[in-house]
Amino acid sequence: MPVPVSLRLYLPEVWAANDKRRKKVGVPEHVVFREKWRIALDEVKRLKDAGVRFGTVLADAGYGVCGELRNELSSLGLSWAVGVLPNQRVYPTDVTTRMPAPSLRGGNPRKHPVPSHVDQKAADVIEPSEKHPFAA
Repeated sequence: MPVPVSLRLYLPEVWAANDKRRKKVGVPEHVVFREKWRIALDEVKRLKDAGVRFGTVLADAGYGVCGELRNELSSLGLSWAVGVLPNQRVYPTDVTTRMPAPSLRGGNPRKHPVPSHVDQKAADVIEPSEKHPFAA
């Protein structure tokens, strides 16, 4: 059963940068803008360090679009399930990557690996279901 265990204030960047607005509502100076996913990840780490055991970390697509968050959760040894947007690019589970050979024409070497499969939109690979009213 999912249980919310922590809440932290999110201060939008536009608020964080507006001293007049901050003073009007009493936002302390030490409260600064941080991305929502970083706040969430810090809370997960804090709870894990405190001995809380996790089943699966769940998050909506607002967090699911962040590859850094997904990678960090995996590096912590946590299982996770996150929402994705229909246009998010995805690969099959058996995708591999390799660094391409240097070009014979010279130039700068490639910095990013090349995947073994072409990416696709999530909406194109997820089968709609009558059980899920929001499926395409």
